[in-house]
Amino acid sequence: MGKSSIVYVMGLSCLIAISLRNISDSSTSSMDAYTNYYARTMAHNVVAAGANVAVGKFLRDTTLTGGTFSIGGGSVTYGFQNASDSEVTMTATSVLNVETGIGADRGAKRDTIVVSMIRPSFAMYGWFTNQEINGYKDSSGALSPFSGAPDWKITGDSVWGPAHTNGHFNLAGSPYFHDRVTGGSSPTIIKFKPTDKPVFDNGNQWGIKVDRPKSNLANLQNVAATDGILFQDQDVGLTFNSDGTVHVKIPPSTGAIQDTTTALTSLVKNPAKGIVIGVKNGDLRITGKYSGNITLGAFSNPSGKKGNVWIDGNGIVAADDPRTNPNSNDMLGIVADRFVYIAKDGSRNSSSVVNIEASIYSQNGELTAEDFWKNGKQGTVKLFGGVIQNTAGSLGTFDSGGLKTGFYYNIRFDERFRTRSTLAFPRRAWLIATWWEN
Repeated sequence: MGKSSIVYVMGLSCLIAISLRNISDSSTSSMDAYTNYYARTMAHNVVAAGANVAVGKFLRDTTLTGGTFSIGGGSVTYGFQNASDSEVTMTATSVLNVETGIGADRGAKRDTIVVSMIRPSFAMYGWFTNQEINGYKDSSGALSPFSGAPDWKITGDSVWGPAHTNGHFNLAGSPYFHDRVTGGSSPTIIKFKPTDKPVFDNGNQWGIKVDRPKSNLANLQNVAATDGILFQDQDVGLTFNSDGTVHVKIPPSTGAIQDTTTALTSLVKNPAKGIVIGVKNGDLRITGKYSGNITLGAFSNPSGKKGNVWIDGNGIVAADDPRTNPNSNDMLGIVADRFVYIAKDGSRNSSSVVNIEASIYSQNGELTAEDFWKNGKQGTVKLFGGVIQNTAGSLGTFDSGGLKTGFYYNIRFDERFRTRSTLAFPRRAWLIATWWEN
C-alpha cells in the first residue's frame, strides 16, 4: 500500500503541476490576445479619426495631395488619388507603435480606410430653385409686376427629373412629380377639392438644403480662358450650325466688329476636352443647331446688368436629337451669372414653338421670357434638359381661360444629365460616396 500511495501522490502532483501550467499559459495567452485586440482597435480608431480629419482638410483646400499627422497616440498618412473636379479617392493608413502581440503580430499595428468623394453636377436636376418665387428683372434691373409673387404648381403641372427647392414648394390641387422631390421646408398645399393631393411618384423629403457655390462660375470662367475662348467686355451672338460650325457676331457697339462663320473646334484652344465659350462683362445671344459637348457661360460686370444669356428665334437644339436618340453625344450646358431670357420676337403667335435642348443654370436669376406679361400669346416653350435657377421664372400669364400672354411651358428631363454633364458645368459641394474600412 505504501508504494502505491507514493505513486498516486506523485502522479496527482504531476497532474496538478501540468494543469497549473496550462492555466498560466492560458491566462498569458488570453492577456496577449486581449492586448493585441485592444491595440488593433486603437489603430482602427486612429485611422477613422484621421480619415475624418483628412477629409476636412481636403474640403478646406482641394489642392491637397496628401500628408502625415499625429492623432490619438498614433500617426496617419493620407493621400488623394484619381483627382478631378468631380471625383477623388482618399486612402488613409494609421500606424500605432505598441509592444503587444506575439510572433508576426507583435509590434506596430496598422489599419486602412479608403474614402471616395464626388461632386454631383447640378445638371442632375430637372427642376431646382433657391426660392419658389418670381424674381424677374429686365436687362436694366427693373422689376416686373409679378416679381416676388409665389410660383405655384397646380393640377395639370408635371415635373420630370429630380426636383429641389431650398425654400418650399407651393402646390395646389394635384401636381405630378415623376422623380424624388426635396425641399428646405415642407410645402404649402392647397386642396381645390377634398381628394386633391400632390403626387410624388418617387417620394419626398423636407429639411434638405443644397448650396450652390459661387466658385462654380469662377471655375467655368477659368476653363473658358484656359481651354476654350473667353470674350471680354463685349456682347456676342452665336448661331450654331448642324455641320459643326458657328456664326460669331459681335456688334460694333460693344467691341471689335466680327461677323464670321468658323468651325466650332477652331474657335477654342483645347476642343478635345469639350467646347467652352464664355463672355465676361457682356451678354451672350444664342440660337441654332449645335454639335458636340458644349458649355456656354455669361459672366456679370460690376454693374450687375450683364452676364445674361438670350435665346433667340426658334431656340437651340442638338443636331443628333436626344429626344429620339438617348445615346446622342450632343449636349449643351447654358450658364448665366444673371438671367436666361427667351428673347421676344414679333413673328411669334399662339402656334409657335421654341425648342431648347440643354441644361440651364442661372446663378442669381432665372429662366424667363422677355416681357412675358406684355406680349400676346407666344406659343409653347419645349425644354428637354433641366433648369437650375435662383428664383422660379415665369414664361407667361394665365387666367381661368388659360394662357393670356407669353408661353405655355413644357419641361422634360434629359436622362443623360442624371449621370453626365458638359465640361465645367456647375457642381454641388463634395459628398462622401463610399467609406471602406479594412
